Amino acid sequence: MSTKLLLLIPCLCVGAISLRWINKDSSIKPLKAQLADLQQQLQGFDELKEEFVRHRIELSWEEQHLTEIEDQKKQLQTNIIHMAEDINKRHKRKQEQSERWLSAWQDKVKGGDPEKIRQQLENSLAAERIKVNEAREKNAALKGLLYDLKSLLPDEKTNST
Repeated sequence: MSTKLLLLIPCLCVGAISLRWINKDSSIKPLKAQLADLQQQLQGFDELKEEFVRHRIELSWEEQHLTEIEDQKKQLQTNIIHMAEDINKRHKRKQEQSERWLSAWQDKVKGGDPEKIRQQLENSLAAERIKVNEAREKNAALKGLLYDLKSLLPDEKTNST
């Protein structure tokens, strides 16, 4: 009986080792499946990361473009203000020139030949009408340009939202 037991011991050991290997192999299969699943998730996260980086780059481009547009708006506003100031200065100079001209003619009228003065006044009036018409045309062109520049500016209401 003891020889039979001695023969049985190696068989039991081989059986136990085989059983452990089978159990170990079966426990590795779920781990391999888990590992494959984790690798797929990692690949998904990498794709999300790339998409996030792309989105951040697009946002920075949009912010830069918005900054450029705001700078252009400020420049246009400054140009419009300068143009309005120039128009006002020109108008004031024309008004002062007109007052000086009127004063000078009043002085001439006081001490001269009425017919000659009338003829000079008509000639001067015709010349001044031509100048006024030219000034009105320039003013209309400047106002049109000013209107066009204002239409290029974004609406203030949309900037506050």
